[in-house]
Amino acid sequence: NLRFTAALGGREATVEPFQLALGRSDLGGRLKVERFDPPSLDFALAARHFDLDELIAAAAATGKDAKAKPAAGPAGGAPPLPPARGTVRAAELVLRGLLVRDASLRLTLDRSGLRLDDVTGALLGGRVSGSAAVRLANPDSLRYECTLKVKGIEANELLKATTPLKDL
Repeated sequence: NLRFTAALGGREATVEPFQLALGRSDLGGRLKVERFDPPSLDFALAARHFDLDELIAAAAATGKDAKAKPAAGPAGGAPPLPPARGTVRAAELVLRGLLVRDASLRLTLDRSGLRLDDVTGALLGGRVSGSAAVRLANPDSLRYECTLKVKGIEANELLKATTPLKDL
C-alpha cells in the first residue's frame, strides 16, 4: 500500500508526504532525488512500527529469485546505489527479534560504504546509543565498525534474546 504526492522541478524530484505499508511496517516521510545524472537521495523517514526482520526476509527471498536473472550493473554486477543521506525515526523498530523503542539514526551511503550515526533507542529496560559503519572501499574485504554505549539494559534478557544462553 503506497500513497504519495510528487513534485518534479529542474534538477530534483520530491515525494512528500508519502506513506508506505509493507507487512507489519508503516513508513512515511519525505524523499528527495537531487541531480539526476548521477542521482543523490535525501530523505526523512518515520514509522510507528518498522520490522527490519520482516523486510530483510522479504529482500532475501527476492534476491534468490533475482539470481536467475542477468544483473543490470557493470561487468555483470549489481547496479551501484546512488549516494543517500537522511534520518530514520521509529516508535518501534524490530531487529533480530529485539524490540527497540524510540529509535532514531542518521544514515549516509556513499562510495566508501554505509554509515549510521547518532543511533539511539530504548532496549530491554535501558538505552543504547552510538554509531556503526560498513566500509565498502575494498569489495573483496568488507570492514565493519560499531561503537555502542549501553546503559541499564537487562543483560540476562539480552543473552536470552541473542544466544542459546538462558537464565544466568
